[in-house]
Amino acid sequence: MGSAFSAPVINDVSTCLEGAPSYKNSQHAPELPENFKKAIIKHYPHLKPVVVPGGHLEDVFAAAKKATEQLRGARIVYEDEHGGVLELVDVTPLLKFKDDVVIRVQQKGGDVVVDVRSASRLGKGDLGANAARIAKYLAALRALLGQSNDS
Repeated sequence: MGSAFSAPVINDVSTCLEGAPSYKNSQHAPELPENFKKAIIKHYPHLKPVVVPGGHLEDVFAAAKKATEQLRGARIVYEDEHGGVLELVDVTPLLKFKDDVVIRVQQKGGDVVVDVRSASRLGKGDLGANAARIAKYLAALRALLGQSNDS
């Protein structure tokens, strides 16, 4: 990840570019704009879904929820364990901007896959804040699941 000055001018980032997790309780678009997808591929290729081979949905959802504790300014505003969705509002420390995060936990074949999307409510660019938030969350989740950050 580069510096804030080299971050692309986007304010919505996801680990899943096609069929990104959608928000239930915010006004963000259901899909990422095409130009955002290209910027994410170019600038944030390390942001990938967490795949738990042979995982149990309930256990991975519990770990996904626990990992949100690492996002210090965040609070859960919507939870649907059966649908595999967590939504959070994260308040930035300095300027108190509110950003929205959605975490989707779903069964895919014999695996459980966790995708994350983070979007700023204000501005056209986030100076890399959403990608940094996702990376921090993914590292916490992988640690809880016993995976390396290279997984």
